[in-house]
Amino acid sequence: MARHIVTFFSKATLLNAGFSQTLKHVYLTISTDSDSEGFFYVIVPKRLLTKNFTVISDDIEIQHDIIQDETNSFLYFTLNQGIHNIEISGMLLADLTGLGAGIPDGKVDMKDVGALARRFGTKVADPDYISDYDINNDGTIDMKDISIAARDFGKTFP
Repeated sequence: MARHIVTFFSKATLLNAGFSQTLKHVYLTISTDSDSEGFFYVIVPKRLLTKNFTVISDDIEIQHDIIQDETNSFLYFTLNQGIHNIEISGMLLADLTGLGAGIPDGKVDMKDVGALARRFGTKVADPDYISDYDINNDGTIDMKDISIAARDFGKTFP
């Protein structure tokens, strides 16, 4: 299974970016230097966003447009001049199984917990290690990953 990549496009300057699988959000710091509003596009793999995600700039929810295709969510928003701390939250990361061929089924259920249990204790160098199952990216599929799946248990997304 491949890693999921979040991509950013903007005429603003990206000062800092990160992705917290445990906290379920993308965070970034943006500087817009021009006299006009800065535009910002974010492309997020569709399986990472829940139905009810938010885009927050400097602790205030902001309006955004979204277009989705089969695999990605394309977010667009504008920002005024200045430095902004952005957080896109409401990610769902524990849906690992379902439709076959690495395609999740849109819900976190016992199949996902079972898949983690079968890989329990594997590390990056092990042949049975699957990077997507290492939900918190610590190099080992362990109770931390199963705990995240348990916290997401029963959640669904489009």
